[in-house]
Amino acid sequence: MLLEKMTIRGDQNPLGHLSKLPSSRPQNMEWENIARVSRTTEAVAQVFDISISEIMALTRRRANVAFARQNAMYLCHVAFGMSFADIGRYFGRDRTTVSHACRLIEDARDLASLDVMLDRLEFSLKAELDIADICRRPTH
Repeated sequence: MLLEKMTIRGDQNPLGHLSKLPSSRPQNMEWENIARVSRTTEAVAQVFDISISEIMALTRRRANVAFARQNAMYLCHVAFGMSFADIGRYFGRDRTTVSHACRLIEDARDLASLDVMLDRLEFSLKAELDIADICRRPTH
């Protein structure tokens, strides 16, 4: 669904490096994390008015793009309990970069506006992905 939206918008597969991830985990766990990262990145991109392809780019970007990416990494860790190493793989970064991003955003939460925005994003992402998970479960 997200990749279809990005194709329609004309982005050039900003999540392309996700298809090259090693399959060291059970496949369904991998896809759940990809869905979490994708949806989180999409939500952050909308809030910060930055393209998904810029957030997911493997090269350095402007400070506002880096800040948006750091917020997405932080939300993946806080909202979904993903490890720094996993988040780093999905964003094409090192686990220490993710750790730095999480510390930076945690410190920046002293700003009331950022704190409220992150609380709302975390709540809505968890609710949305929990509902999607419930709908996928088989009923017996």
